[in-house]
Amino acid sequence: MLENLNPQKVFHYFEEISAIPRGSGNIEAIGGYCMKFAESHGLKAIKETCGSVIIYADGTGGYENCKPVILQGHLDMVCEKRADCNKNMENEAIDLRTDGVWVWAEGTTLGGDDGIAIAYILALLDSPEIPHPPIEALLTADEETGMTGAEELDGALLSGRTLINIDSEEEGYLTVSCAGGVRCCCEYQLEFTDTEDGMCAVDIEIDKLLGGHSGVEIHKRRLNAHKVMADVLNYVYKRAPFFICDIKGGSKTNVIPKSALAVIVTKAENKDTVINAASEYFREIFHTVYGSSEPEAELTACESYEPVPVRHMTADSTRKVVFTLMNSPDGVVTVMKDNPDAVLSSLNMGELCIENDVLKTGYLIRSNSQGGKTEITEKLSAFAEYLGGKAVFDSDYPSWEYRESSPLRDLMTEVFVEMYGRLPVVTAIHAGLECGLLGQKLPGADMVSIGPDIENVHTPDERMNIGSVMRTWDYLLAVLEAIGERGKK
Repeated sequence: MLENLNPQKVFHYFEEISAIPRGSGNIEAIGGYCMKFAESHGLKAIKETCGSVIIYADGTGGYENCKPVILQGHLDMVCEKRADCNKNMENEAIDLRTDGVWVWAEGTTLGGDDGIAIAYILALLDSPEIPHPPIEALLTADEETGMTGAEELDGALLSGRTLINIDSEEEGYLTVSCAGGVRCCCEYQLEFTDTEDGMCAVDIEIDKLLGGHSGVEIHKRRLNAHKVMADVLNYVYKRAPFFICDIKGGSKTNVIPKSALAVIVTKAENKDTVINAASEYFREIFHTVYGSSEPEAELTACESYEPVPVRHMTADSTRKVVFTLMNSPDGVVTVMKDNPDAVLSSLNMGELCIENDVLKTGYLIRSNSQGGKTEITEKLSAFAEYLGGKAVFDSDYPSWEYRESSPLRDLMTEVFVEMYGRLPVVTAIHAGLECGLLGQKLPGADMVSIGPDIENVHTPDERMNIGSVMRTWDYLLAVLEAIGERGKK
């Protein structure tokens, strides 16, 4: 599919790894592929217990004695698919597509985040004619679900202290700082009772919101499907009482949810009122307020095709769920003092489900300051406790703070200007990169993150620009050569 795209070797490896299912927690095969690559090319490689792979390559002619450069990306990808896609992403390859300008996957996420890093690194190591200093290629495990590989890295395995992270999605940007984060699951005990005769079930579904990445797109203030569902249910309840049987939406805390489903029961004589009220809310309120910003959004409300559930929440628990979702903190919390367009702190309610009569809401909290992260965790804890629930935190990772003196940043800026005749954008992002954790594991490391243009990451609309892949490849090679030249002096 991609054999005629340039750089050919990069897209060759991207296509090969795209044939390997590699969702977070399912990276054994992609790790094994990278280890076999190293063996077949006579390169030393180590696979850590957590699944991360490190491949070592000597410098090319003249650069053998330079200090090593760490090239870093992650092995896993976010697996999301459209509602009408039947692919099992645990064991089936994604279906690549291209129009000569973009590459995408049919019905699913593409995995350009961060498959392009793997492809760049393997293409480089498979190209002895390309000049470069010694390379330590660090391919980490399960970045998307807690940065496991960076968290469990044995820093003694790496001697380099110059690190280029290839996990950004905007060409021409040098990312030099990022947010830290922590995941949270809030749990609320619910009460259920048996469903009486004469009740009917109604399915209400919100779908086709824009969604997106909860870091790099949180500033766009896109709607959260869980919050929209709560608004719909609140509107309906005031017109016809009902009881919730089940409610769910989202599957990743780092993805702004674009769909949600509620199954409710109501008296048979109220069925039409419930369905009409849901449609009325969507038509009269949602479209009026959000129609221009969410043009593809859909709401369906209809009698369920499934048998009427034998149990439903009590009236108190039904109202508790609606209140919790309506009032839960979500989205942008604070912005940068000197730049109101830049987000300082946020959280995303990305997961929603009922398990064992417990409402569970999963969040990813982000902040470019430790204080901002602490502030949100305290507020979320207080919110859950006030409603009789609890908040459980895990996967805490630090922010990557801006470094005043960065020889790598200066060199990469100089090379960029020489190649393109303009300055790159030196920026901080609100997404989480592994550089925060890697900075702790590799004291004194000088780090910059780059990458080609990739749009709509973490969604089935993800696509990667072919021309940008080529230009970023050329830029990466020029940077490595410049590092090698300076290393000889």
